[in-house]
Amino acid sequence: MSNIIGNRLIYIRESLNLTQEKFSDILQVNFRTYQNWENGNRIPNTNALVHIADTLHISTDWLLGRDQYFIIHNKSDISIIKDILNI
Repeated sequence: MSNIIGNRLIYIRESLNLTQEKFSDILQVNFRTYQNWENGNRIPNTNALVHIADTLHISTDWLLGRDQYFIIHNKSDISIIKDILNI
């Protein structure tokens, strides 16, 4: 089974140079839960997907692999997300 959501979470987290622990704090989820999402052992439920998308200002379609376009195109986009997350 494909781990699209986990891979996309990894992509965002690594683009922001964050640890799994710090990123799980930002997303307000348990660290082990977040690790399971990244590893593909579990997938976020609908409420969690919406919360992730709202927190990161991204689309749920992108998280689910239904949209190939993402907002991080260059370093200034990463800076915008960092400003939104206050990191």
